[in-house]
Amino acid sequence: MRKQVPPLINDEQILEDIISAKRGKRKDRLNIIKPQIRDAYNHYIVNGAYLGTMVPVGLNNTYKTDMEHCYDAPTRSLSILKEAVKMELAAVDKELCPYCFVREPGEFDHYLPKSKFQEFSVFSKNLIWSCHQCNHKKREYFSSTDRYLNTYYDAIPDEPFLFCRFNMPIEENGIDFFLQKPDTITDQQYKDIEDHVRKLGLIDTYAQRASQIVPIWLNKWKNLCSHYDEDSLKNHITIDLQAEMDAELAKYGNNYFNVVLKRAVLERIPEIVAYLN
Repeated sequence: MRKQVPPLINDEQILEDIISAKRGKRKDRLNIIKPQIRDAYNHYIVNGAYLGTMVPVGLNNTYKTDMEHCYDAPTRSLSILKEAVKMELAAVDKELCPYCFVREPGEFDHYLPKSKFQEFSVFSKNLIWSCHQCNHKKREYFSSTDRYLNTYYDAIPDEPFLFCRFNMPIEENGIDFFLQKPDTITDQQYKDIEDHVRKLGLIDTYAQRASQIVPIWLNKWKNLCSHYDEDSLKNHITIDLQAEMDAELAKYGNNYFNVVLKRAVLERIPEIVAYLN
C-alpha cells in the first residue's frame, strides 16, 4: 500500500469535453445533470477522508446509463483523461500497484464503484491506476465499515506496520507476514489497513513472494560457503543485503514487502549462516 498524491486535473473541463463528444438526446441529458455532477465532484473532495460515508446523488436510471457511457464509450477526451491521470503519477506508482505494492498496474479501478456511483465515472480523483488482480478482487465492492483504502485520501503511514518472521529451515517453518499498529495512527485508520490487507489477501501474497525469493538467496549464499569463513560470510551477506534494503527503503518506504523481508532476514544472519554451514 502506498499513499499517492491526487491528480491535479481540471475535472470540470474534462467532463465538459466528454459531454461535448456525445450526440443527440444523450448529450442534452448530460448537459442537464452537469451542474449536479460538478457539485458531486466538490463533495467528493471535501469528504475525501470520509468516502465510506458517501451516498449516490440519486440519478435516475437513464442518467446513470448516460454517465456510465461517458467512461465505457471511447472518446478522445476520455483517453486524454486516462493519460493525464497516469502522467500525474509518481514513477513508483507507475511501477507498482498502490493497493498491493507488489504487481505492475495496468488498468483503472473506480474507487467508488461505477455501478453505484455513476456520477464519478470520469472523475480523476476516483480513478486508481491498479493491477488486474487488485481491481478484480475489489470489483464493485463498497462498504462504509469494511472497506478498501483510498490511496489518494486515506492515511497510509510510512512508519512500519508490516512485519515478517521466519526461522530456519524455511521449508518446515515457512515465512509469515503480519500487521502491527503504529502509535502514530488511530484505531480506525489501523482497522482500515487491516480490512484492506485482508480483503486483498495481501499477507498470503507477500508470503508466496517471499517463499520464492528466499530459497534463491539461500542457494546463492550456500555457494559462497566454500569461499568465506563463517564470520566473513556473515559480514558479506549483511553488507550486501543491507545495501539492497537501504536502496529499496529510500524508493518504496518501510512497508514494501521486500524491505520488510530483508529486515527480517538481516536479524537472522547468524542463524542462516550456521544452517548453511
